[in-house]
Amino acid sequence: MQSPRREGGDPTWADFWWALTDVVRQRCPQCRKGPLFATRFGFKLNERCPVCGLKFDRGNGYFTGAWAINLVIAEFVGTAIWLPLAFNRSVPVNEVTLIAIVVSVGLPILGYRPSRALWIAIDRLFNPVA
Repeated sequence: MQSPRREGGDPTWADFWWALTDVVRQRCPQCRKGPLFATRFGFKLNERCPVCGLKFDRGNGYFTGAWAINLVIAEFVGTAIWLPLAFNRSVPVNEVTLIAIVVSVGLPILGYRPSRALWIAIDRLFNPVA
């Protein structure tokens, strides 16, 4: 395993690849071993990496970008799912409404962990200060 990039120098394609694997695995972008979240399926983000001690939250409003990424992707995908159903006259209106509500509420919940992991990985990739 390649060691993470430290301060200085431009990110390489290998750095992007490793950042993407950190997002998928939801691991610390510095040591690539510590989990980002306290439990496997919970929403509680660890304050620091249990392995290397890296602080995940850099301050007030840090995760605003993660929230925006999550919302935009979730609502775009949700609209792509339910909008064709809304124009299909063979599908009852109540079913389309139910699908739209479930998708529009459920996708942001499902995207919470990946969007936080993506935000931390992007931030550490372009600004790798410890």
